[in-house]
Amino acid sequence: MGESTDAEKISALEKSLETKCFEIDNLMVQIKELRAQIETLKSEQLPIYMQPNNPFYAPELDAAIRAHAIAVEEARMLDKSTKYGAKKYPDCVRKILPDAIDATILRISALISWADTVDKKKIALTLKTQSK
Repeated sequence: MGESTDAEKISALEKSLETKCFEIDNLMVQIKELRAQIETLKSEQLPIYMQPNNPFYAPELDAAIRAHAIAVEEARMLDKSTKYGAKKYPDCVRKILPDAIDATILRISALISWADTVDKKKIALTLKTQSK
């Protein structure tokens, strides 16, 4: 009967890991979409906003680009460590993974809000340019 319980625990851990891997895959898709948005923002706005004497200088764009790079790297490391750790340390992965995913989600949320701020500045600049 002890073997059955161990098998059930292993099965539950595998299902939990599968769910977490699916969540990580979804996060990776979101990060790729954010990367595309940032690349668009960079190509459209970086020359204007990166001039400190410009009234629309947006240091948060710099921060968004850095946060994006960090989020991508963390998601990669999280994915690698999960795949490796699940085999050797399933209990650790089960305990640590939710916090790591939450941290990645927080960074992505912050990145989205920065992108929104930059987008609003772009709209303001466009309106100001058109009114001249």
